[in-house]
Amino acid sequence: GTWSDVLMHGTYGMGYEGAEDASEALAKLLTSEDEWKRYSTPQRMMDFTIDKFYSRFSEYINKIF
Repeated sequence: GTWSDVLMHGTYGMGYEGAEDASEALAKLLTSEDEWKRYSTPQRMMDFTIDKFYSRFSEYINKIF
């Protein structure tokens, strides 16, 4: 799921379960310079290129067939 696959259990992003949690996470992000710096680094973005997507997608397809 998104929490484990994309956010790596909170390492690369904030999780939430509902609207109230989401608004609290957003408020924390917008009011805390440390939180902003933590989550605005481009490290994780490098994992989401079209080439990496194609490679991973191809691996899954090959496992199926």
